[in-house]
Amino acid sequence: MLDIWELCTAYYSPRNKIKKKELYDLIESYGFQLGLLANKPRSEYSVHYRDAYEAGKSVIKRKPTIDKKYSNNVGKQTGIVIAGSAGQKIKSTATLFAEASIFSGLDATQKDDYPITVMTGHSLAEIIVSPERIDYTAIDSPDYFIVISEDGLKRARPRIEKLPETCTLYAEESLELPETKAKIVRLPLNETAKKVGRLSIAVVALAAVLAETGLFPIEAFETAISTFQKAKIAEINVKAAEAGVELVST
Repeated sequence: MLDIWELCTAYYSPRNKIKKKELYDLIESYGFQLGLLANKPRSEYSVHYRDAYEAGKSVIKRKPTIDKKYSNNVGKQTGIVIAGSAGQKIKSTATLFAEASIFSGLDATQKDDYPITVMTGHSLAEIIVSPERIDYTAIDSPDYFIVISEDGLKRARPRIEKLPETCTLYAEESLELPETKAKIVRLPLNETAKKVGRLSIAVVALAAVLAETGLFPIEAFETAISTFQKAKIAEINVKAAEAGVELVST
């Protein structure tokens, strides 16, 4: 780093009385030193980056592969939408659901919708599962729609009002839903999640949908949870999945 003190010959020298001596006196008055003050050679950034990368290659964690372990009952491209609040792990749980479908031999896509604010507002995820390649990733007419919070309901209300009779709407029982042609299934999702872990509500909801629809085995969902989450979190979410199954089994 260079700190250069010099007179500007273009503008200020002709207009003031400061000369070289006054400049040195100013430097001295601040107690500044002149000359080479530190010499700490180090490698150029790109060289250092490559060396650091090579040194750390052996400890890079590889994400587990997903191989088919389970069967499925999905006969066509199927769209699932889950709408909740930021902080309810909507996106990460949707990813686990998609990974579970791949464990079951399906193709899957995911699209997320959330605001730029952190931990406030809505969070919405669209999941498509299909026995064949997915070329069109939008969900024009959902087969299953899940809404678990007021934030999610507010964001998804226009879509819920337009849901067709062929769609099943799973909703937290405390929510006041708009009129819709969809078949409505109300569940105590909040109450159930509080017994297991408040951040597991999306797991409870998706597990309940899986148990009732039989798209693929709940074991595939639990496998995805155990494979891709840390042990302590996975333990809670496996219990949440079991609680979701019980909601529609009793």
